[in-house]
Amino acid sequence: MVSLLQLNGVASEAQWQEISQEITRVLLHHQYNLAQQRIAQNIDQKWLNSLETEDDILYASVELTRDV
Repeated sequence: MVSLLQLNGVASEAQWQEISQEITRVLLHHQYNLAQQRIAQNIDQKWLNSLETEDDILYASVELTRDV
């Protein structure tokens, strides 16, 4: 946080935009990892192995991510 305040008087508007995009990317990356961990903890291996077709897998992925 202190680093951002130090950049306040130095960074241009374009640089702030780049910084904002970079921070957003990092936050989204961590949010994805947390969601992936929650999903992995709740997967039933027998159920996972029962998925045979691409349609089965697509339907399962929608169901798994519906509440994430």
